Amino acid sequence: MKKGIIVEHRSHYTIIMDNEGMFHKAEPIQEKDIGVETAYQPKTFPLDAFFVFLKRGRWTLLSMVLICLLCISPLYLLLDRNEAYAVVSLDVHPSLTIKVDENYKVLDVMAMNKVAQDVVQQLETKGKTLITYTDDLLTYLETQDNMSPPASLLMAFSYYGERNGRGWQENIKQHYQDYSYPVVIYEVSEKLRKKAENESISMNQAVADLLAAEEAAEIQPVFLEQEDSNLFLNQEQKELIKNFYQAPSFKSTELQEINSY
Repeated sequence: MKKGIIVEHRSHYTIIMDNEGMFHKAEPIQEKDIGVETAYQPKTFPLDAFFVFLKRGRWTLLSMVLICLLCISPLYLLLDRNEAYAVVSLDVHPSLTIKVDENYKVLDVMAMNKVAQDVVQQLETKGKTLITYTDDLLTYLETQDNMSPPASLLMAFSYYGERNGRGWQENIKQHYQDYSYPVVIYEVSEKLRKKAENESISMNQAVADLLAAEEAAEIQPVFLEQEDSNLFLNQEQKELIKNFYQAPSFKSTELQEINSY
């Protein structure tokens, strides 16, 4: 057992001076006074012990890499959970861009016009799915005296990468089918989404602009069977989208588009 003179007490260790005048950190010896000679046990720290273990062991580079991966993998898992799966343009007078994960939980909401800025500040997103957030939005609008009742609700989906959520779109359509105003839910291509991003407008407005310019051919089905499904736009839905942006309630509001997503 090593011996030395106690020089100082710290909360987690004691400083010892040996007979050669060298100072050492020892396990706490609070029961003995400063200046007393005593036997001591050198203080070890978790990180020091780890590196000593590595030096004594015959670890290969591969083993070290595996340890590093195990340490950082929880961070990657956390980041993956927050990955955006799809972006949704929701237009019901307030114009919102909503990013959701693969479970359709809301990750981020951005206002696309002036009236939507107040909505974004008022509504909570934490723990909300796309449906519950939209329900909260519609309930909020009903309580606002300065808001006109929705003429229709437009919801355009665009998925990142090779993904699809047609089952979820069907569920949302069923959820809102009993509303007193028309609801148009459909999917748009990556090309059209990027066009909307570049112009700082919602995907619904990008579609409406193409319809107004009689360029409906630019609104292509995202998948081969889409044109024959009820998730692609029929003529009635095209008219609803085009008329939405010509309605008095929309034109009477001074729109101030935000310049970035």
